[in-house]
Amino acid sequence: MGLLNKLWQQWHQTQDEATAVPVKADEDFHYAPHFIAGERLIVESHQVLEVVNPCNARAERRLYVASAATIQKAVQTAKEQGASWAAYAYLQRLYVIEKFKNSFAVQPHIVTEVLRSESGLNEAEAAIEIEQTLEAIVYALTAMQAKGSSTPAWGNTDVWVQHAMQPVGVVAIISNEAQSLKSLVSEIVVALLCGNSLIVKPHPSQPLLPVLLGDWLAQSGLPLGVYNVIQGDDEVAKALHVHPDVNAITYVLANIPAKHAHMRQRQTILAHNFIVVDEDMDVEKVWAQYLASPKQRFTAPIWLVVGAGNAEALVHKWQNHLANLPAMVLPTEHSKARCSEFLQQAVSAGAELVVDGSQQHLPEKGWHMGMSLLDHVLPEMALHLGAPSWGAVMLMRVPDLDAAIGVINATPDVGAACLFTESMTSMGLFKQQLQQVEVISFNRVENVASLNLPRGDISHQWAVGGQHAARWHFYIRHQLIMGTAI
Repeated sequence: MGLLNKLWQQWHQTQDEATAVPVKADEDFHYAPHFIAGERLIVESHQVLEVVNPCNARAERRLYVASAATIQKAVQTAKEQGASWAAYAYLQRLYVIEKFKNSFAVQPHIVTEVLRSESGLNEAEAAIEIEQTLEAIVYALTAMQAKGSSTPAWGNTDVWVQHAMQPVGVVAIISNEAQSLKSLVSEIVVALLCGNSLIVKPHPSQPLLPVLLGDWLAQSGLPLGVYNVIQGDDEVAKALHVHPDVNAITYVLANIPAKHAHMRQRQTILAHNFIVVDEDMDVEKVWAQYLASPKQRFTAPIWLVVGAGNAEALVHKWQNHLANLPAMVLPTEHSKARCSEFLQQAVSAGAELVVDGSQQHLPEKGWHMGMSLLDHVLPEMALHLGAPSWGAVMLMRVPDLDAAIGVINATPDVGAACLFTESMTSMGLFKQQLQQVEVISFNRVENVASLNLPRGDISHQWAVGGQHAARWHFYIRHQLIMGTAI
């Protein structure tokens, strides 16, 4: 805790005091700050929450829930400073985010310790999170989807159409305990590149990470007040949701309240990823490639397997693998309860619980759960339509490739799909019939960590969904202006 203790030595500011005074915290607790106008602030309020380390279930710090005055200050700051950031040329915004990426990349030890303390990730899991986050930032920097254009219309040089993309304004980002570093940073980076000002409301169990990101953004040249963080519970989220000066709000894995007419509103979820194993495929090759790919705890892909022999071989592989896999640390007690509820739901629906992670030898302190294995999952059980993982690998046996494609097409929010086959006919069918995802490559594909799917030099086909483009379109306003030459 040495590094985090140093990070938590903040200054205390009450609403009645013009100058800040040191926080008088006891030996065991440090207070999570807000981050407003480039400054870390601890503002006393009537409600205090404890921040618990999921590795040992020990309360290691506290936070003051933002009051109405603090919320108003953050929103007003974002509104006032947003215009200056929106006036930056797109290349200037790219330069700031590039510097932020570099700051993020050279300090993995700090990110690792924060992820362990707040999310329970071990060193290997944190390394994957950091790799995926850097990949997401690079992808955003090269996307170039927030630039406008001006072109002649329909071949007539006397008529022109200008396509302008304007920022939305003040954007609020509300996160859930299951959100990954990549999902949070992806939202922040794209919203900033589009010229918006931000207010981030992290989950009470993970308050430090967004503040740390704010430090690095300020050091990278982002105007102070463009990025702000306020701590709190669901009541703070509700206050942002109805605030008249908040123009858009994104719920990162969090439940979305009723729609308000004055703002844009969206919910991000954990995308469903699929691995399809065709009947002619060598399971040994598929398994070796899967083990070589990076893994995320909350996005275990769903296996669609053609052929009883392949299915039995994969069940055997998974049983041996899970027997040697250590228990994972879940971010909150609520997360552990959801894992148990999902397993009970699966068994009640008729799936076979081959490996029960809750029966693994688990540490007494903290919120731990072993990975489970579910076999004979049927599409009509709808288990794959809910949370993509929550600690369970799902194996769905399908009669043929058409049935596998049908399951993918009927599943909302598909992130990616990967087909392993030796048949060029099957590859063509996969490409033609997939509806939610676009096939972008065959066979040899560079390893892309964020999709959490195996890739390599064995025969397979890889497809991805269009959720990234949807994020860009949410954070910008499109304007088409038509004119004629005088």
